[in-house]
Amino acid sequence: MLNFINALLKFSGAQNVVNSATGGTGIGAAAFGAGMGRIRFKHYSIRTEQAYLDWIRRFIRHFGKRHPRDMGAEEVQEFLTHLAVAGRVAASTQNQAKSALLFLYKEVLTVELPWLDEAEAAKAPRRLPVILSRTEVAAVLSRPEGSYGLIARLL
Repeated sequence: MLNFINALLKFSGAQNVVNSATGGTGIGAAAFGAGMGRIRFKHYSIRTEQAYLDWIRRFIRHFGKRHPRDMGAEEVQEFLTHLAVAGRVAASTQNQAKSALLFLYKEVLTVELPWLDEAEAAKAPRRLPVILSRTEVAAVLSRPEGSYGLIARLL
């Protein structure tokens, strides 16, 4: 867990972000580290830990290294919208970022986010199966020759 905390605090200016929230006493970093220990307590995988770290880092950097406690619903919604519009990420990627921010606010900062629970998750577009007509299948199967044609017709 210390790797996660150290990595989060190492990136340029993060220690200052945490300390500025507590008046530079250093208590903020300890409390923040204790909060992040919850990710291991909840038995999240190391890959989830790394992904959450990355999304939290991106979120903080997106808003000029402001402390997440100083941000609220508007900033979270703006970040998620930015991912979808400017970042053109897939729905599953946007949902992963949302989960990371939910974890940050609920588990680490212990801030309730009823507004984020009600936020609609991005949905992957439904894919319609491609179904060929009998004539189209016959046209496709008539093209291959030799052993490839035999294999295709046996399928």
